[in-house]
Order: sequence, then C-alpha cells, then structure tokens
Amino acid sequence: MIYSSNGQILRQPQDAFSIRALRQIAAPVKPFLCPELSFRGVPEALSFDEFRSANESLMGAAVPYWAVAWPGGQALARWILDHPHVVKGRTVVDVACGAGLVATAAKLAGAERCIAADADPNALIAARETAYLCGVDIETKLCDLRNLDPEPGSILCAGDLWYEREFARMATGQLRHMAGAGFRIICADPGRPGRPRNNCNVIARYRIEVAEDFEMTSPVYCEVFDLLNASILDSHAPHEPDAPCRYAC
Repeated sequence: MIYSSNGQILRQPQDAFSIRALRQIAAPVKPFLCPELSFRGVPEALSFDEFRSANESLMGAAVPYWAVAWPGGQALARWILDHPHVVKGRTVVDVACGAGLVATAAKLAGAERCIAADADPNALIAARETAYLCGVDIETKLCDLRNLDPEPGSILCAGDLWYEREFARMATGQLRHMAGAGFRIICADPGRPGRPRNNCNVIARYRIEVAEDFEMTSPVYCEVFDLLNASILDSHAPHEPDAPCRYAC
C-alpha cells in the first residue's frame, strides 16, 4: 500500500494475494517477546528488502509491514497476554494490525470479539493466518483510522504508528478523538520521535531484541501506555534510552 503524507491510500496492490501465496513465501516466526504466538514473516535467509523484492509480483506496491513483528505490536501482545482481565469479554480492535499479533493475543486472553483492522488487504490475510496458526478466530476489517468506526465500549490497541511524523500527527489526533469519545486507547512504541508524550499513562516497559533493518539499534525499550484525550499539542521529547526493561507497574 502506498500512502500520502496524511495517510491516504494512493495505490493498491496490483495482483491478488492469498493465504496460499502467503504460505508459499513466508515462514512461521515466533516473536521475541511472545514465543507462544506464531505468524508468517520474512524467512531467516532473507532481509526485508530481499523478501519484498522477490515477491513484488504477488504483493504489488504494498510494503509488507505485516511480515515483521514490530516492537510495539509485540509489547501490546505481551501485555495483553499477561493481563487477560483487561480484555476478557470485551471487543478489541487491533489498529493498523499488520500480522494481527495483538488481535490474536487478545482472543487468546479471552476477548469476546477481536477485529484486526488495516488499510492493506494483504495484512488482513496475514492476520487471519496468524490467528489460524495460534488456534483462534478473529475478524478483519479493511479500513484506516479515519473510517475505523469501532462499536461502543471497544478497546483500541495501536502499536508502531509513529514512524513518520506527518502520519504520526494524524494518528495521534484520531486516537485522541476516540479517547475523548470514551474508548480506551492502549498504545505501544519504542520511543520514535513522533509518538505522543503528553497525557499518556505508561503502564509497562519492555526490552525487545529487534532486527536492525528497522530500528537504529537493538535491543529497544518499548513503552505500553494509555493514550488520553488532550486539547494541547504533543511535545516530541527524545526517548530516554535507559528506560527500565520488562514492565514496571
């Protein structure tokens, strides 16, 4: 999927992608922080760029973000698995779901309904495969933050949305708006410059080994936080590099 700076979809994948194609090109992977989960991702023998280039005829222009266990998604999934009472019996929406690790973790933790939402249809295929590998059923929804429309009382989980500044500002604004409407918004990010800093209640911190293809260094320290409604602009203070590991509360 190709996006503009404000998050609009500019181009769809050219060719049809399927579960069968996914199983042919992607290998089962266990995330560092959640070894009880599995998803289909970049095979060990390939870099992300090599994987993308080798399979462009199947995926079209879509960047296969779903093929990587991003640190924010891992942190959210870990926190949910360790705190099942938060999601038990609830509806959980995995925003910009990628491989659907968070939706799958929520279902394993006892959520009644789990929705993996993404603007990339390839990601929704990957998310359904993740749920299958982990022995649960989830729903998928093709949408972006502007037309998410969650049902009242849902818990929204968003990880790794703050990698590009303009998209980050849009995402923070949309999520704050939903927080103001009464939704609980649980986020995670490894301290990228664009992540929200004000009116955030940090509830956990994790140390995660990651592929240095995507982060400046490994390990990274990823915070899980409740994003609260706010009428003030976010400041973008630098991340504290020696934040405590694992969860602190």
